[in-house]
Amino acid sequence: MLLKYKLPLFIGSFLASYLCFSQDCIKTLTGHTYSVNSVAFSPDGKMIASGSHDKTINLWSVPEMKHIISLSDPFYGFTNVVFSADGKTLVSSAVGYLIIWDLISKKKVEINVSGHKINSISFSPEGKYLIVANSSTVILMLDINTLETVRVFERHSSDVKSVVYSPDGKFIASGSLDKVVKLWDTKNGVLINSFYGHLDWVICVAYSPDGKYLASGSFDNTIKLWNIENKELEHTFTGHSDPVKSVVFSPDGNFLASGSQDGTIRLWDIKKKKNTAELTDHLYMVNSVSFSPDGKYLASGSEDKTIKIWDVSKYNIVSSLSPPKPIAPPALEIQNLSFSDENQNHVLDANENGEIKFKLTNTGKGDAYNIKVICKRTTDIQEINIETVSFDLIKTGESKTVSIKLKGLAELPTTKLGLKVQAVEGNGFDSDPVEIQIQTQKFIAPKVIVSDYLFSNEQGGQIKLGVPINLKIVVQNIGQGIANEVGVKFNIPEKVFASDVEEYTIGTLDPGAIKELNFEFFANKQYTETTITVDAILKEKLKNYAENKTMVVELNQVLTQTKKIEIKGELISKKSFDLVTLSSDVDKNIPENGSFHENKFALIIGNEDYTSYQSGLRSESNVEYAQNDAQIFKDYCIKTFGVPEKNITMLLNATSGQMLQSIEKQNKLIQATEGKAEIIVYYAGHGLPDEKTKEPYLIPVDVSGGSIASAIKLSLLYEKLTEFPSQKVTVFLDACFSGGGRDAGLLAARSVKITPKNDYLTGNIVVFTASSGEESSLPWKEKQHGMFTYFLLKKFQETKGNVSFAELDAYLKAKIKLESVRTNNKQQSPQTLFSTEMTEKWNNLKL
Repeated sequence: MLLKYKLPLFIGSFLASYLCFSQDCIKTLTGHTYSVNSVAFSPDGKMIASGSHDKTINLWSVPEMKHIISLSDPFYGFTNVVFSADGKTLVSSAVGYLIIWDLISKKKVEINVSGHKINSISFSPEGKYLIVANSSTVILMLDINTLETVRVFERHSSDVKSVVYSPDGKFIASGSLDKVVKLWDTKNGVLINSFYGHLDWVICVAYSPDGKYLASGSFDNTIKLWNIENKELEHTFTGHSDPVKSVVFSPDGNFLASGSQDGTIRLWDIKKKKNTAELTDHLYMVNSVSFSPDGKYLASGSEDKTIKIWDVSKYNIVSSLSPPKPIAPPALEIQNLSFSDENQNHVLDANENGEIKFKLTNTGKGDAYNIKVICKRTTDIQEINIETVSFDLIKTGESKTVSIKLKGLAELPTTKLGLKVQAVEGNGFDSDPVEIQIQTQKFIAPKVIVSDYLFSNEQGGQIKLGVPINLKIVVQNIGQGIANEVGVKFNIPEKVFASDVEEYTIGTLDPGAIKELNFEFFANKQYTETTITVDAILKEKLKNYAENKTMVVELNQVLTQTKKIEIKGELISKKSFDLVTLSSDVDKNIPENGSFHENKFALIIGNEDYTSYQSGLRSESNVEYAQNDAQIFKDYCIKTFGVPEKNITMLLNATSGQMLQSIEKQNKLIQATEGKAEIIVYYAGHGLPDEKTKEPYLIPVDVSGGSIASAIKLSLLYEKLTEFPSQKVTVFLDACFSGGGRDAGLLAARSVKITPKNDYLTGNIVVFTASSGEESSLPWKEKQHGMFTYFLLKKFQETKGNVSFAELDAYLKAKIKLESVRTNNKQQSPQTLFSTEMTEKWNNLKL
């Protein structure tokens, strides 16, 4: 339980001294009677706070460097001082206590945090939380208002010496006597990464202002710079002759300052990876260093009982604040702005990286200095990280390629993200802003499991010590999101040995995808247990969506022969959630022909989730299994029909703009390949007819029945696919063209109320549609596919893709007519359409 006490402040007075020996030291502040353990600038740069073992905290004015006030406690010596973001609160630490000083009301509150010495404290950027490291292996997160512990971080094996919040407050970093720097997620307390490399205790850690780097100082006399995104060591700075006690980034993030037990302060140029200056006026060890918010000054606290103020502006730390005076006006222009993302669907997904790229050109007569490219939100979407890019100089007539990194966070919703990009120049010659709108997609979780396993050996029969045993497992992603960086590590008991490696890299698993692994092991003759336990430790990129599996084999168990083992995906039992890809036989054992055709291209669209994009729609308006249809159809395109993955455009829950752009892309591909292209188009989703003209439209997820003009005309699709010569164009439509009333909204059934007109078709095009007339195109719930798509894929599976269009047409009509009545009690008659040019030859074509 936290104890709270309210006590009055004690106020005293001290003087500033000019006891400096070097040109860099401009003032020495004296008055403390014991070592100065911590110094901190206030957020506005107008004050410096210093905490000492003499049981006082002194506040000093800047730039006058005069003593303002002393905060005193009769019991405690102060080891840390830190300001809140608004500068109204100062938090200090002592042995077992935090003391919160209200600088406005002149009150203080004491918090008992376990009786241990507090090594480090840090305020969250918004001032709501404190993190505290005491002389133990845990880190506490406290609510500053309730003074209660809200989270505990426990993964260090020795005392934590330093903690710090990231600039956005979403992470904390910590350094410990276990020689490790750790990175944590503040929302759930999960350990994200550990950085190894120091040879001795880690004493201090610091975050760069842009959140990209961590710096750590150690008893091994070094400062290490860690790249957070790459999870790698960027550089090791050496030069101190004794342990590093404090490290801090300059406000622009280009420099580091470090204070050491050797009594010196060093400035490090991060870009040039070198020591810029050595400040040597202190007589004893330097415990703490702090930059002023403008980067002009550096304050340091020492065992010699003094605080020294250093003017570091000559080392170009404040270059971004003091640009040269212009002799002619620059003119910055943002040109050719574009957005791209990792999966290239022009949608920023949760947990996905994106990039805004453009050319920044100075068309003016003068040079542009200290340019900071800023990307601001114009919509209230906070679940995204945005990079700030800067340049020292862009000369007249010069262009720079600018890349602004975006990161969709796990909580990112499905919405439109508005951003405004502008280049801000040091002398005020800013560029005109450019606005961009990006579609975002909420997180769809993967779930990686061991879905089945079997033990076997070569001979079969009873297991024996010293005889190799084979463990075959099936790793499957049974979630609806893609799992990246999937891997498996096998843990085995002592006296049991692996025949080969114990860790396997799988890579990416699409939803429903399976990877089979064989792990061989054997036990020696000293093994005394009656069973052998093997743990499969699964991992994936996000670290939250993989389940470990424990498997046990008995020593007297009779095993089958290895060569007889066959693992099938259908053996996976259903959990308490709906498995979208596991119950259908067409999702597994997809034929692989082993060759690829550079001029084959595919556009695949699965529009399932309409309710997330259109408020007021009921969940019944979604198109069941459309995403699964599209994803499995893509697998057949790659494995069975030899479409290179780079030639596939895949859209899930596509908007109108995305669909039009992708159709235009196919048109350009056909033109560019000069008659050599083979085009495959697949669409699963809603469609509607125009009430007056009865023309059919494909319906994007962001278009309602009341605004059908914004949808995609089926005739437009056909025209774009046949405008230029090609080898052939094949279209599969498992679509819903509902003729119902507009006030009823979209319907869940894939009901086709009109028939596409043959006169739409010209060129080498054949179209397979799910139904005809005013029938419905329905789902098959048991198979978790559209009825049309299931039998389409089934024929591809049975024939390994070697099926003529005439055979496919006859098969679809026979199978779907019967099964639709039997399963859905409704008629569904697929049809095949073709242009007049294809009348004599369509039936012999194959994919």
